[in-house]
Amino acid sequence: MKRLVLAISAILMLLGLATVAAAGGSASKEPLETLEGVFREGNVQGLRQLVSRGEKIYLSSPSLGFEEGYYSGDQVCLLIQEVFRSRITVRFNFLKGADLPPDTSRIATLARWTYRIGKSKDRTVEIAFTLIRRDGGWTLKEVRDVL
Repeated sequence: MKRLVLAISAILMLLGLATVAAAGGSASKEPLETLEGVFREGNVQGLRQLVSRGEKIYLSSPSLGFEEGYYSGDQVCLLIQEVFRSRITVRFNFLKGADLPPDTSRIATLARWTYRIGKSKDRTVEIAFTLIRRDGGWTLKEVRDVL
């Protein structure tokens, strides 16, 4: 009987986690934790939680090879995935904007990304991110170099 109760509890817990993941993931993770994971792991899967199908995202990052302009969420994910193919993350840290009030509807934050291309010396770029809260989740609106 105990095993049955444990098995049912485990199944219900897994179903709950699957529901949160299907809802977009931003309910289970703060948006800055998501971005941090994207850069530290070099994987854009988490970024897909922060892009909206119908909205454009402003990119301006000559140091990462992005021409200034507005891009779809899919384009942003493809561009950043391409960056991760040649760059290995050494460090990724938020410098400001990471301490958010719980009721905030807009995040403007600055991060420092240190990476390596092959066996080269470490390179560092500072990147500004802007996100807005919409429909109960977070949406990435802007990514730009800070020169």
